[in-house]
Amino acid sequence: MMPHRVLQRLVLSLLVLSAVPVLAAQPGAQPAPAAVVETTAFEFEPVVDGTAVHHEFTIANRGDAPLDILKVRTA
Repeated sequence: MMPHRVLQRLVLSLLVLSAVPVLAAQPGAQPAPAAVVETTAFEFEPVVDGTAVHHEFTIANRGDAPLDILKVRTA
């Protein structure tokens, strides 16, 4: 698979994840995790085909329950 295609799918996945709304705590509401991704896209400079590239995205849990990331996949 081409690195460019993998990057596109990763960015799309992160955009979907960042769209998860942060729910306000309501009386009697069950605790829930809330994933927050502040930077949802990163554009690499051009590189020679086959060169490994690396970038980290930070995912924070702003909810009041543990955030379990059980499966990560590209779109």
